[in-house]
Amino acid sequence: MVSRARKDLTGSVDEKTKNSYSRFFKEEVKCYGVKSSTVGKIAKDYFKELQQAGKADKRNILKVKNRRGEEVF
Repeated sequence: MVSRARKDLTGSVDEKTKNSYSRFFKEEVKCYGVKSSTVGKIAKDYFKELQQAGKADKRNILKVKNRRGEEVF
């Protein structure tokens, strides 16, 4: 699920948003170029999926591997 969410977010990048964020922040900020409304819609879809999953399924759904290949939650 996490990798699908990342793909959805990556596919929703808006170059105009990504390039214009700097006028809002004086300090250096990492901007991914996805509008907060889009992030909210994506999160809502995945939250529905999590609500429908059982407790055991949630632990498996949220498993993520870090760069060293270790499972983290």
